[in-house]
Amino acid sequence: HTQTLNQVSGEYEDNANYSFWMSPDNECAWYGVTCDPDTNATVKLELIENNLNGTFPAELTHLSDLRVLRLNANLFTGKLPPKISQFPTLNELFLHGNFLTGTIPEKLYDLNKLQQLSLGFNDLTGTISTKLGQLRNLKGLHLNDLLLYGTIPSEIGQLTFLSQLFTHNNAFTGTIPNEITQ
Repeated sequence: HTQTLNQVSGEYEDNANYSFWMSPDNECAWYGVTCDPDTNATVKLELIENNLNGTFPAELTHLSDLRVLRLNANLFTGKLPPKISQFPTLNELFLHGNFLTGTIPEKLYDLNKLQQLSLGFNDLTGTISTKLGQLRNLKGLHLNDLLLYGTIPSEIGQLTFLSQLFTHNNAFTGTIPNEITQ
């Protein structure tokens, strides 16, 4: 996984936190990287408020053991790639506070181990897919301050563990689905 992290760091060479990412040190000692102590697999990447820019680094999907990805409050632009679904063990995805555009990819709803999803404060547009109900382990859903419209799908009622829901500052229409209370 060193190669994947080095590809990502190459885009952010001006940031002092990444100056040692090209070092021969094990990547588990690098800034923002947490590894499983038994397998040395990268399980957490937390690079919050680091002025990271460019498009979402699709190379990160090569980190197949990643459980936590926190890239919030950076300067990422462009669309989320469909490859976002290639994180089979991802529990937390925090991308709020960037400049992401386009719609929420349908493939995102294939991340069935997700417990926290935070996409707020971006320029994402469109509707919330009925596939939202596939995220059965979701506890926190932060879709606030986006450009979403339409109705909140009734499938939200399938998220039985949901305890945090932020959807304010969008252009939703209709009522909150009754299924949310079941």
